[in-house]
Amino acid sequence: MPIRKTGRYKGMESSAQWRRDAVARIEKLRKGDFHVLVQDAEGRPLPGIELRASQYRHQFGFGAAIKPSFLFNRGTPETQQFYRETTSAYFHRITIANGLKWKHHERLKHEVDTCMKWCGEQQLPVRGHCLVWPGFRRIPESLSHLRNDPQLLRETIEKHISEFVSKYDEPLIEWDVLNEPFTEHEFMDLLGPGVVNDWFRIAKETNPRLKRYINDYGVLTRPSKKHQDFYFDFIHEQLGSGTAIDGIGFQSHIPARFDPTPPVDLLHTMDRFAVLGLPLQVTEFDFETTDRDLQARYTADFITAVFSHPAMTGLITWSPYEYADGHSSKPDAALFDLRLNERPNGQVWNTLINRDWRTDEMLVTDEAGRVSFRGFKGAYNLVTTAGGKRLERQVTFKGDGAQNTLTLSENI
Repeated sequence: MPIRKTGRYKGMESSAQWRRDAVARIEKLRKGDFHVLVQDAEGRPLPGIELRASQYRHQFGFGAAIKPSFLFNRGTPETQQFYRETTSAYFHRITIANGLKWKHHERLKHEVDTCMKWCGEQQLPVRGHCLVWPGFRRIPESLSHLRNDPQLLRETIEKHISEFVSKYDEPLIEWDVLNEPFTEHEFMDLLGPGVVNDWFRIAKETNPRLKRYINDYGVLTRPSKKHQDFYFDFIHEQLGSGTAIDGIGFQSHIPARFDPTPPVDLLHTMDRFAVLGLPLQVTEFDFETTDRDLQARYTADFITAVFSHPAMTGLITWSPYEYADGHSSKPDAALFDLRLNERPNGQVWNTLINRDWRTDEMLVTDEAGRVSFRGFKGAYNLVTTAGGKRLERQVTFKGDGAQNTLTLSENI
Protein backbone atom coordinates (compact mmCIF):
# COMPACT_ATOMS: atom_id res chain seq x y z
CA MET A 1 0.00 0.00 0.00
CA PRO A 2 1.63 3.31 -1.04
CA ILE A 3 2.38 5.95 1.56
CA ARG A 4 -0.17 8.75 1.57
CA LYS A 5 2.24 11.17 3.27
CA THR A 6 -0.27 11.91 6.03
CA GLY A 7 1.99 10.95 8.90
CA ARG A 8 -0.90 9.01 10.41
CA TYR A 9 -2.18 5.47 10.74
CA LYS A 10 -5.35 3.98 12.14
CA GLY A 11 -5.14 3.49 15.90
CA MET A 12 -2.40 6.05 16.63
CA GLU A 13 -4.67 8.31 18.70
CA SER A 14 -3.75 8.39 22.40
CA SER A 15 -7.23 7.21 23.40
CA ALA A 16 -7.16 4.12 21.18
CA GLN A 17 -8.87 1.17 22.84
CA TRP A 18 -6.45 -1.39 21.38
CA ARG A 19 -3.58 0.28 23.30
CA ARG A 20 -5.42 0.29 26.63
CA ASP A 21 -6.21 -3.39 26.13
CA ALA A 22 -2.59 -4.11 25.18
CA VAL A 23 -1.21 -2.40 28.28
CA ALA A 24 -3.56 -4.47 30.44
CA ARG A 25 -2.43 -7.68 28.75
CA ILE A 26 1.24 -6.75 29.25
CA GLU A 27 0.66 -6.29 32.96
CA LYS A 28 -1.03 -9.67 33.18
CA LEU A 29 1.09 -11.74 30.79
CA ARG A 30 4.60 -10.36 31.07
CA LYS A 31 4.83 -9.91 34.82
CA GLY A 32 4.72 -12.32 37.72
CA ASP A 33 4.55 -12.37 41.50
CA PHE A 34 8.03 -13.40 42.67
CA HIS A 35 9.32 -14.44 46.08
CA VAL A 36 12.75 -14.62 47.69
CA LEU A 37 13.61 -16.26 51.00
CA VAL A 38 16.72 -14.90 52.69
CA GLN A 39 18.27 -17.26 55.24
CA ASP A 40 21.54 -17.89 57.03
CA ALA A 41 23.90 -20.82 56.54
CA GLU A 42 21.86 -22.94 58.99
CA GLY A 43 18.63 -22.29 57.09
CA ARG A 44 17.18 -19.80 59.57
CA PRO A 45 15.14 -16.98 57.99
CA LEU A 46 16.62 -13.48 58.27
CA PRO A 47 14.12 -10.66 58.88
CA GLY A 48 14.88 -6.99 58.25
CA ILE A 49 17.42 -7.59 55.48
CA GLU A 50 17.49 -5.04 52.65
CA LEU A 51 17.44 -6.64 49.22
CA ARG A 52 17.58 -5.05 45.78
CA ALA A 53 16.02 -6.99 42.89
CA SER A 54 17.27 -5.47 39.63
CA GLN A 55 16.31 -6.93 36.27
CA TYR A 56 19.13 -7.05 33.70
CA ARG A 57 17.65 -9.25 30.95
CA HIS A 58 14.10 -9.64 29.69
CA GLN A 59 12.66 -13.09 29.18
CA PHE A 60 10.97 -11.66 26.10
CA GLY A 61 13.47 -11.46 23.23
CA PHE A 62 13.80 -7.73 22.63
CA GLY A 63 16.82 -7.81 20.35
CA ALA A 64 18.80 -6.45 17.43
CA ALA A 65 20.58 -7.66 14.32
CA ILE A 66 24.19 -6.52 14.60
CA LYS A 67 27.25 -6.38 12.39
CA PRO A 68 30.06 -7.74 14.57
CA SER A 69 32.84 -6.00 12.66
CA PHE A 70 31.71 -2.63 14.06
CA LEU A 71 31.76 -3.99 17.61
CA PHE A 72 35.21 -5.53 17.43
CA ASN A 73 37.49 -4.46 14.58
CA ARG A 74 36.14 -1.61 12.44
CA GLY A 75 36.46 2.08 13.31
CA THR A 76 38.08 3.56 16.39
CA PRO A 77 38.35 1.85 19.78
CA GLU A 78 35.89 4.46 21.07
CA THR A 79 33.21 3.65 18.49
CA GLN A 80 33.71 -0.09 19.00
CA GLN A 81 33.20 0.40 22.73
CA PHE A 82 30.05 2.46 22.06
CA TYR A 83 28.56 -0.30 19.93
CA ARG A 84 29.38 -2.99 22.48
CA GLU A 85 28.08 -1.06 25.48
CA THR A 86 24.93 0.08 23.71
CA THR A 87 24.18 -3.36 22.32
CA SER A 88 24.46 -4.96 25.74
CA ALA A 89 22.42 -2.21 27.43
CA TYR A 90 19.62 -1.74 24.89
CA PHE A 91 19.06 -5.28 23.65
CA HIS A 92 18.28 -8.60 25.31
CA ARG A 93 18.91 -10.89 22.36
CA ILE A 94 20.85 -10.54 19.13
CA THR A 95 20.95 -11.86 15.61
CA ILE A 96 24.15 -11.74 13.58
CA ALA A 97 23.00 -9.97 10.42
CA ASN A 98 25.01 -11.88 7.81
CA GLY A 99 27.73 -13.99 9.41
CA LEU A 100 25.61 -17.12 9.89
CA LYS A 101 24.20 -17.09 6.38
CA TRP A 102 25.65 -19.89 4.27
CA LYS A 103 26.68 -17.52 1.47
CA HIS A 104 28.69 -15.20 3.72
CA HIS A 105 29.89 -17.43 6.53
CA GLU A 106 33.31 -18.37 5.16
CA ARG A 107 34.25 -14.69 4.83
CA LEU A 108 32.86 -13.68 8.23
CA LYS A 109 33.38 -16.76 10.41
CA HIS A 110 36.20 -15.28 12.49
CA GLU A 111 34.12 -12.29 13.57
CA VAL A 112 31.20 -14.65 14.27
CA ASP A 113 33.41 -16.58 16.71
CA THR A 114 34.44 -13.35 18.44
CA CYS A 115 30.83 -12.20 18.66
CA MET A 116 29.60 -15.52 20.07
CA LYS A 117 32.23 -15.41 22.80
CA TRP A 118 31.31 -11.84 23.70
CA CYS A 119 27.58 -12.60 23.74
CA GLY A 120 28.24 -15.46 26.14
CA GLU A 121 30.09 -13.10 28.45
CA GLN A 122 27.27 -10.56 28.27
CA GLN A 123 24.58 -13.21 28.78
CA LEU A 124 23.02 -12.22 25.46
CA PRO A 125 21.14 -15.06 23.75
CA VAL A 126 21.71 -15.36 19.99
CA ARG A 127 19.32 -16.26 17.16
CA GLY A 128 20.83 -18.13 14.25
CA HIS A 129 19.86 -16.69 10.86
CA CYS A 130 19.59 -18.72 8.70
CA LEU A 131 20.28 -22.36 7.78
CA VAL A 132 18.41 -22.76 4.48
CA TRP A 133 17.44 -19.84 2.27
CA PRO A 134 16.34 -22.15 -0.51
CA GLY A 135 17.61 -20.51 -3.69
CA PHE A 136 20.89 -20.77 -5.55
CA ARG A 137 21.56 -17.04 -5.25
CA ARG A 138 21.56 -17.49 -1.46
CA ILE A 139 24.35 -20.08 -1.27
CA PRO A 140 28.07 -19.89 -2.16
CA GLU A 141 28.63 -19.42 -5.90
CA SER A 142 30.97 -22.42 -5.85
CA LEU A 143 27.89 -24.61 -5.37
CA SER A 144 25.98 -23.39 -8.42
CA HIS A 145 26.80 -26.62 -10.30
CA LEU A 146 24.51 -28.49 -7.89
CA ARG A 147 21.59 -27.24 -9.96
CA ASN A 148 22.34 -30.15 -12.29
CA ASP A 149 22.76 -32.76 -9.55
CA PRO A 150 19.71 -32.89 -7.25
CA GLN A 151 21.01 -35.78 -5.18
CA LEU A 152 24.29 -34.05 -4.46
CA LEU A 153 22.37 -30.84 -3.71
CA ARG A 154 20.28 -32.74 -1.16
CA GLU A 155 23.37 -34.22 0.50
CA THR A 156 25.20 -30.86 0.52
CA ILE A 157 22.31 -29.05 2.20
CA GLU A 158 21.93 -31.77 4.80
CA LYS A 159 25.66 -31.69 5.54
CA HIS A 160 25.53 -27.89 5.84
CA ILE A 161 22.68 -28.04 8.36
CA SER A 162 24.39 -30.68 10.45
CA GLU A 163 27.73 -28.86 10.45
CA PHE A 164 26.34 -25.45 11.39
CA VAL A 165 24.02 -26.77 14.09
CA SER A 166 26.93 -28.78 15.51
CA LYS A 167 29.41 -25.89 15.35
CA TYR A 168 27.38 -23.29 17.25
CA ASP A 169 25.81 -23.96 20.62
CA GLU A 170 25.45 -21.62 23.61
CA PRO A 171 24.73 -18.72 23.65
CA LEU A 172 22.79 -19.72 20.51
CA ILE A 173 19.19 -20.55 21.39
CA GLU A 174 17.44 -21.04 18.04
CA TRP A 175 17.78 -21.16 14.27
CA ASP A 176 15.75 -19.90 11.38
CA VAL A 177 15.91 -23.27 9.66
CA LEU A 178 13.92 -22.15 6.61
CA ASN A 179 13.79 -18.58 5.31
CA GLU A 180 11.31 -17.04 2.86
CA PRO A 181 9.69 -20.14 1.31
CA PHE A 182 7.11 -18.02 -0.53
CA THR A 183 9.62 -16.48 -2.93
CA GLU A 184 12.66 -18.75 -2.47
CA HIS A 185 11.66 -22.30 -3.37
CA GLU A 186 14.18 -23.51 -5.94
CA PHE A 187 15.45 -26.25 -3.66
CA MET A 188 11.94 -27.53 -2.89
CA ASP A 189 11.14 -27.47 -6.62
CA LEU A 190 14.17 -29.64 -7.34
CA LEU A 191 14.01 -31.95 -4.33
CA GLY A 192 10.30 -32.15 -3.58
CA PRO A 193 8.21 -30.53 -0.82
CA GLY A 194 9.02 -33.29 1.68
CA VAL A 195 12.61 -32.06 1.87
CA VAL A 196 11.55 -29.35 4.35
CA ASN A 197 10.66 -32.07 6.84
CA ASP A 198 14.17 -33.50 6.39
CA TRP A 199 15.84 -30.15 7.06
CA PHE A 200 14.00 -29.61 10.33
CA ARG A 201 14.53 -33.23 11.35
CA ILE A 202 18.29 -32.99 10.84
CA ALA A 203 18.45 -29.74 12.82
CA LYS A 204 16.51 -31.36 15.66
CA GLU A 205 18.57 -34.55 15.68
CA THR A 206 21.84 -32.59 15.61
CA ASN A 207 20.97 -30.40 18.60
CA PRO A 208 17.47 -30.80 20.06
CA ARG A 209 18.10 -27.97 22.54
CA LEU A 210 18.00 -25.34 19.79
CA LYS A 211 14.54 -24.18 18.75
CA ARG A 212 13.72 -24.35 15.05
CA TYR A 213 11.91 -21.48 13.31
CA ILE A 214 10.44 -20.82 9.90
CA ASN A 215 10.66 -17.20 8.74
CA ASP A 216 9.00 -15.05 6.06
CA TYR A 217 7.92 -11.51 5.15
CA GLY A 218 4.77 -9.88 3.78
CA VAL A 219 2.62 -11.19 6.61
CA LEU A 220 2.58 -8.72 9.53
CA THR A 221 3.83 -5.60 7.71
CA ARG A 222 3.33 -4.61 4.06
CA PRO A 223 0.86 -7.50 4.20
CA SER A 224 -0.19 -9.45 1.14
CA LYS A 225 -3.23 -11.72 1.45
CA LYS A 226 -1.69 -14.17 -1.01
CA HIS A 227 1.58 -14.23 0.91
CA GLN A 228 -0.14 -14.49 4.28
CA ASP A 229 -2.42 -17.31 3.14
CA PHE A 230 0.50 -19.19 1.64
CA TYR A 231 2.54 -18.90 4.84
CA PHE A 232 -0.31 -20.08 7.05
CA ASP A 233 -1.19 -22.99 4.76
CA PHE A 234 2.45 -23.99 4.26
CA ILE A 235 3.10 -24.15 8.01
CA HIS A 236 -0.18 -25.96 8.62
CA GLU A 237 0.70 -28.58 6.02
CA GLN A 238 4.22 -29.01 7.37
CA LEU A 239 2.94 -29.49 10.90
CA GLY A 240 0.42 -32.01 9.59
CA SER A 241 3.27 -34.03 8.09
CA GLY A 242 5.23 -33.97 11.35
CA THR A 243 7.81 -31.32 10.49
CA ALA A 244 9.65 -30.33 13.67
CA ILE A 245 8.91 -26.59 13.54
CA ASP A 246 9.13 -24.97 16.97
CA GLY A 247 8.23 -21.37 16.11
CA ILE A 248 6.96 -18.97 13.46
CA GLY A 249 8.98 -15.90 12.52
CA PHE A 250 7.68 -12.74 10.89
CA GLN A 251 9.98 -10.39 9.07
CA SER A 252 8.45 -6.98 9.61
CA HIS A 253 10.30 -4.46 7.46
CA ILE A 254 8.37 -1.35 6.44
CA PRO A 255 9.99 0.23 3.37
CA ALA A 256 9.58 3.95 2.78
CA ARG A 257 6.90 3.44 0.13
CA PHE A 258 4.60 1.46 2.43
CA ASP A 259 2.14 2.56 5.11
CA PRO A 260 2.64 1.12 8.59
CA THR A 261 0.15 -1.63 9.34
CA PRO A 262 -2.46 -0.51 11.91
CA PRO A 263 -1.88 -2.15 15.30
CA VAL A 264 -5.34 -3.75 15.31
CA ASP A 265 -4.49 -5.47 12.02
CA LEU A 266 -1.19 -6.67 13.48
CA LEU A 267 -3.02 -8.20 16.42
CA HIS A 268 -5.57 -9.91 14.18
CA THR A 269 -2.77 -11.49 12.13
CA MET A 270 -1.03 -12.67 15.30
CA ASP A 271 -4.32 -14.19 16.44
CA ARG A 272 -4.65 -16.02 13.15
CA PHE A 273 -1.19 -17.61 13.34
CA ALA A 274 -1.46 -18.33 17.05
CA VAL A 275 -4.11 -20.92 16.14
CA LEU A 276 -1.25 -23.06 14.79
CA GLY A 277 -0.13 -23.57 18.38
CA LEU A 278 3.48 -22.41 18.04
CA PRO A 279 5.40 -19.49 19.57
CA LEU A 280 5.50 -16.42 17.34
CA GLN A 281 8.37 -13.97 16.97
CA VAL A 282 9.10 -10.77 15.05
CA THR A 283 12.50 -11.59 13.62
CA GLU A 284 13.24 -8.46 11.58
CA PHE A 285 11.58 -5.11 12.30
CA ASP A 286 12.41 -1.66 11.01
CA PHE A 287 10.49 1.34 9.67
CA GLU A 288 12.19 3.29 6.90
CA THR A 289 11.03 6.91 6.90
CA THR A 290 12.39 10.43 7.46
CA ASP A 291 9.26 11.39 9.39
CA ARG A 292 10.81 10.98 12.84
CA ASP A 293 7.60 11.66 14.77
CA LEU A 294 5.65 9.06 12.79
CA GLN A 295 8.54 6.62 13.08
CA ALA A 296 8.75 7.00 16.87
CA ARG A 297 4.98 6.80 17.39
CA TYR A 298 4.63 3.69 15.28
CA THR A 299 7.69 2.03 16.80
CA ALA A 300 6.11 2.47 20.24
CA ASP A 301 2.78 1.07 19.07
CA PHE A 302 4.36 -1.82 17.15
CA ILE A 303 6.43 -2.86 20.18
CA THR A 304 3.42 -2.52 22.47
CA ALA A 305 1.15 -4.61 20.25
CA VAL A 306 3.74 -7.36 19.82
CA PHE A 307 4.71 -7.48 23.52
CA SER A 308 1.04 -7.69 24.47
CA HIS A 309 0.23 -10.76 22.41
CA PRO A 310 0.35 -14.01 24.40
CA ALA A 311 1.85 -16.05 21.55
CA MET A 312 4.72 -13.64 20.89
CA THR A 313 8.14 -14.44 22.38
CA GLY A 314 10.48 -11.88 20.83
CA LEU A 315 11.01 -8.81 18.67
CA ILE A 316 14.27 -8.11 16.81
CA THR A 317 15.02 -4.74 15.26
CA TRP A 318 16.99 -5.23 12.05
CA SER A 319 18.44 -1.70 11.90
CA PRO A 320 19.79 -0.68 15.32
CA TYR A 321 22.65 1.44 13.93
CA GLU A 322 23.32 3.45 10.81
CA TYR A 323 26.97 2.37 11.27
CA ALA A 324 28.94 4.20 8.56
CA ASP A 325 28.43 5.49 5.03
CA GLY A 326 27.50 2.64 2.75
CA HIS A 327 27.24 0.04 5.52
CA SER A 328 23.50 0.23 6.15
CA SER A 329 20.91 -0.66 3.55
CA LYS A 330 18.28 1.33 5.48
CA PRO A 331 20.00 4.30 7.13
CA ASP A 332 16.71 6.11 7.76
CA ALA A 333 15.36 3.16 9.76
CA ALA A 334 18.16 3.02 12.35
CA LEU A 335 17.73 3.74 16.06
CA PHE A 336 21.12 5.51 16.09
CA ASP A 337 22.34 7.79 13.32
CA LEU A 338 25.72 8.07 11.63
CA ARG A 339 27.10 10.21 14.49
CA LEU A 340 25.91 7.68 17.08
CA ASN A 341 23.10 9.98 18.23
CA GLU A 342 19.94 8.30 19.43
CA ARG A 343 16.97 9.04 17.20
CA PRO A 344 13.40 9.37 18.55
CA ASN A 345 12.61 5.76 17.62
CA GLY A 346 15.67 4.70 19.61
CA GLN A 347 14.50 6.75 22.59
CA VAL A 348 11.10 5.05 22.38
CA TRP A 349 12.72 1.62 22.25
CA ASN A 350 14.93 2.29 25.26
CA THR A 351 12.25 4.01 27.33
CA LEU A 352 9.67 1.27 26.92
CA ILE A 353 11.89 -1.78 27.11
CA ASN A 354 14.58 -0.70 29.53
CA ARG A 355 12.69 1.68 31.81
CA ASP A 356 8.90 1.33 31.70
CA TRP A 357 8.96 -2.45 31.29
CA ARG A 358 11.93 -3.19 33.52
CA THR A 359 11.84 -3.97 37.24
CA ASP A 360 14.17 -2.55 39.89
CA GLU A 361 12.91 -2.89 43.47
CA MET A 362 14.35 -2.10 46.92
CA LEU A 363 12.85 -4.55 49.42
CA VAL A 364 13.12 -5.56 53.08
CA THR A 365 12.54 -9.11 54.31
CA ASP A 366 9.57 -9.69 56.60
CA GLU A 367 9.58 -11.65 59.86
CA ALA A 368 9.70 -14.90 57.89
CA GLY A 369 12.77 -13.71 55.96
CA ARG A 370 10.78 -13.27 52.76
CA VAL A 371 10.28 -10.55 50.19
CA SER A 372 7.62 -10.58 47.51
CA PHE A 373 7.29 -8.32 44.50
CA ARG A 374 5.62 -8.13 41.12
CA GLY A 375 8.01 -7.73 38.23
CA PHE A 376 8.69 -8.41 34.59
CA LYS A 377 9.84 -11.92 33.80
CA GLY A 378 13.53 -12.30 33.17
CA ALA A 379 16.98 -12.43 34.74
CA TYR A 380 17.68 -10.45 37.92
CA ASN A 381 20.55 -9.44 40.13
CA LEU A 382 19.65 -9.96 43.80
CA VAL A 383 21.93 -7.81 45.94
CA THR A 384 22.11 -7.50 49.70
CA THR A 385 24.65 -6.33 52.25
CA ALA A 386 24.75 -8.09 55.58
CA GLY A 387 27.43 -8.61 58.17
CA GLY A 388 29.60 -6.11 56.34
CA LYS A 389 29.61 -8.29 53.22
CA ARG A 390 27.93 -7.67 49.88
CA LEU A 391 26.24 -10.69 48.36
CA GLU A 392 25.06 -10.72 44.75
CA ARG A 393 23.30 -13.56 42.97
CA GLN A 394 21.86 -13.83 39.49
CA VAL A 395 18.51 -15.60 39.25
CA THR A 396 15.83 -16.00 36.61
CA PHE A 397 12.13 -15.53 37.30
CA LYS A 398 10.27 -17.19 34.44
CA GLY A 399 6.75 -17.56 35.70
CA ASP A 400 4.17 -16.38 38.18
CA GLY A 401 4.91 -17.56 41.71
CA ALA A 402 8.62 -18.17 41.02
CA GLN A 403 10.67 -18.51 44.21
CA ASN A 404 14.35 -18.31 45.05
CA THR A 405 16.31 -18.84 48.24
CA LEU A 406 19.24 -16.57 49.03
CA THR A 407 21.56 -18.01 51.67
CA LEU A 408 23.91 -15.67 53.53
CA SER A 409 26.93 -17.53 54.78
CA GLU A 410 28.11 -14.65 56.96
CA ASN A 411 27.03 -14.47 60.59
CA ILE A 412 24.47 -11.72 61.04
